[in-house]
Amino acid sequence: MSTIAFAISGVLRAEVGSGVLHPGRRLYKSVIAHGFIVELLSDSIDTEFDNHWLSLNGFYEHAHVLSANVLDQNSVVAIRLRQMKIIRADLQADLQFLVDHDLRVIKAAFTEGVSCLAFMIPKY
Repeated sequence: MSTIAFAISGVLRAEVGSGVLHPGRRLYKSVIAHGFIVELLSDSIDTEFDNHWLSLNGFYEHAHVLSANVLDQNSVVAIRLRQMKIIRADLQADLQFLVDHDLRVIKAAFTEGVSCLAFMIPKY
């Protein structure tokens, strides 16, 4: 099955505070309703907060939450490239899209041959 990867921060959850980004929630629910597998991408090494926040806010239909790693050197680009490698190689998933708000990540993913959706909200 086809897979779509969503960044949690900046797509599903506001970067400042912990509010739900409703357009991100609608996109998440829509792709699941259309039969895509959803992988979630965390910027954190410890995904306990992310998992708690996701379940509290009704995000529970995804396959996995992939965390950051100490080797990523606090670089969101390095985090996403490693997470995409896990999805494609380790999980052997057909990664169709990456949804992220960071244009540096979008550029790096696009260079790696991954189609991307730059997620931007005018109010945000």
